[in-house]
Amino acid sequence: MGDNVWFGVMNDGKDADGFVEFWWDLPREVRNVCVKEVKDEETTDKNERIALGCEKQVVAKALKESKKDVYVRLVGEMKARWGIRINKWRKGATGCAWEVVYEGDDRVRRLIEAPNPKGPVSAAIFLHEVGHHAIGFHRYKPRCLEEFKAWEWALDTMREYGLEVTERVEKHVEDAMKYSVSKATRRGIKNLPPEVKRWAPAPRKLPKAPGNDPRRNLPK
Repeated sequence: MGDNVWFGVMNDGKDADGFVEFWWDLPREVRNVCVKEVKDEETTDKNERIALGCEKQVVAKALKESKKDVYVRLVGEMKARWGIRINKWRKGATGCAWEVVYEGDDRVRRLIEAPNPKGPVSAAIFLHEVGHHAIGFHRYKPRCLEEFKAWEWALDTMREYGLEVTERVEKHVEDAMKYSVSKATRRGIKNLPPEVKRWAPAPRKLPKAPGNDPRRNLPK
């Protein structure tokens, strides 16, 4: 729904034409809910019914129901497109992805655990785990680069589905990448890929050893 959609009740018919001009900007499922909400209103004027039906609270409810449909469709299409099985829906904001390759044939089972998408953050985490399968395991090395590519894929897919990449989503990605790059640094990685260098921890300044202090060697 565009930012210019007008909310409010028609005032003695003066705003009806202006409202109807934006009415068609609303998704069809939202318009249906709006009209349904006011079917018992005592009015026969079509424009007035539309205006009454699109009070801010009604549209917010309709959009919430519409978003639920988007998340359900998102899960179904991701499972079908990438042949993924949900091993478990997690309650927290964590996830994991792995695959099982059977010896002797070409069968591969693709599994993930993630929160059930019900909002932007849970959708981002879900898509991040799907992203590991989409981009391919072990295609990008080191591991922190694979994490970056999976997040990149997840955010692009959110935008394709019309899901907002909120500040909370961006912060979650930022924290996840800091953790991943920090882990790689602790494990002794020599050269970080350019894509992830901005998350590298600041170098620690080690204190000078007491024996190297020139003032300690001054003659008495």
